[in-house]
This record gives sequence, structure tokens and C-alpha cells, in this order.
Amino acid sequence: MYLLRFGDNIHKTMRVKEVIPGSRISWYVEDSLIAIPTLKNQKEWIGTTIVWEMEQNESSGLLRLTHVGLQPSIECYEVCSVGWEQFISSLKLFLETGKGNPYLKNGI
Repeated sequence: MYLLRFGDNIHKTMRVKEVIPGSRISWYVEDSLIAIPTLKNQKEWIGTTIVWEMEQNESSGLLRLTHVGLQPSIECYEVCSVGWEQFISSLKLFLETGKGNPYLKNGI
């Protein structure tokens, strides 16, 4: 089990659900807090699964992220989607330059 923290107000406890080396890993969210005052349900990630899929060939690689359960019908969809976009952009920057920028100014 892993506890991940994103800034001071957001944390997740995740269990590794599946590992296929070099191909796929998935994390099941067992506990979660998204302490953003405007959200009524700050624990919406509980019970969702984050899936990372990797493909590589001789000249390039592809990393695909799917957050199963993060759907437009849930309250945090917009803010969480923006957060994932920021995180993925930061990861790309880190892989290309060795330095990322995983957090937005407001800690999300």
C-alpha cells in the first residue's frame, strides 16, 4: 500500500492492483482526500482505479493514463482533469529535461 501526497491538502492511499512489467500498472484508491473547500464530496476518488499503460518501440514510447471512475458526472471531474493534465505535462517535461513542474500554484 502506498500513500501519495499532492501538495498539503490532497492525499491518496493506493494499493497496487496489477503489475505487468514494462506494460501496465494499476492502482486502486482505498482512501482519498481532496481538501478543496468548494468540493462537497472530498473523497470521490475512493474506489476508483488509476491505470498506466506503456508501449515502447525502437524510436519512441507511449504512456497512457486512464483514471477509471473519474467521469464527468462526479463533482471533482473538472478540477481533477486539470490536475492530471498538469501532472502529465510535468512528467513529460521531467523525462525530456530532468526537471518537472508537478503542482499548480494553488496546490492542485
